[in-house]
Amino acid sequence: MELRALRHFIAVSETGSLSAAAQKVHISQPSLSRQLSALERELGRELFERSAQGMALNAAGRYFLPIATDLCNRAETGLNMMRAHGGAPAQLSVACPSATVTHVIAPYLAATGAPIGDALIRDPADVYSALRHGDADMAVTTALPPASLERMLLHETPVNVQMPADHPLAALSQIDVVDAARHELILMGRRSAVRAATDAAFRRAGVLLTDFVEPESSSMAQAMAAAGRGACLVLDDPNYGLASRPLTCEGEVVTSPIYGGWDRMHYAHREIREVMLGIQEWLRDRHPVPAVHNV
Repeated sequence: MELRALRHFIAVSETGSLSAAAQKVHISQPSLSRQLSALERELGRELFERSAQGMALNAAGRYFLPIATDLCNRAETGLNMMRAHGGAPAQLSVACPSATVTHVIAPYLAATGAPIGDALIRDPADVYSALRHGDADMAVTTALPPASLERMLLHETPVNVQMPADHPLAALSQIDVVDAARHELILMGRRSAVRAATDAAFRRAGVLLTDFVEPESSSMAQAMAAAGRGACLVLDDPNYGLASRPLTCEGEVVTSPIYGGWDRMHYAHREIREVMLGIQEWLRDRHPVPAVHNV
């Protein structure tokens, strides 16, 4: 089974026609048709429903597509690893939400020069699917990786309460969820990890919040706090002159986890693990979990 035939099969599946696929991979349409027929003979089944409207994957084709994609991606990874052997390290790609790029991946790369070549922005629910489809080498997000992946807890990031310096809560060295609930609050959107962590803390303390603002962006949450609209609960370093205090619940700092995940069979398994360990150490140094003072 030739990789070229697999790549051409993928091109036909993406374009839905032989002519468009031939233009995409820069070969003649008759040559592409012969390669596709040879691949189908080798597999012992047809992969497409052919019609005047074009070519659509049949059941066998849909089953084979992720296999072909995985084989092509692994071949490309292997080539990259061998090209990098004895020279510069392979440049790895990471799938993660946009906030993770801004607050973790980009500053970590800038600080350490880690072998990260690109970051693919994905919704938190779709981060690990990027690994299954071969779009990225590793993933960093707040959701626990599936059991099929190698996984690493990178950090438990403290949740901060941020507000102007003259806000009543700023007089405290740490802010319990019960005290926070007595003031106007700005919470992150319901899909965010920090929101899940804060909601769990309020439930644990038996606090029911009914009146709050919930922007999707942490930058907007901080801007709203700076504008005097309440205290925001975020993971970010403070901006706009805001004071920042750790959020606590029943004597413990409220934290939000961040995980790394990657394929155990990846050619760059060891290199990915080293990057993950580096992120883990960097996050621990940059965002240490503060000690809780009993009051």
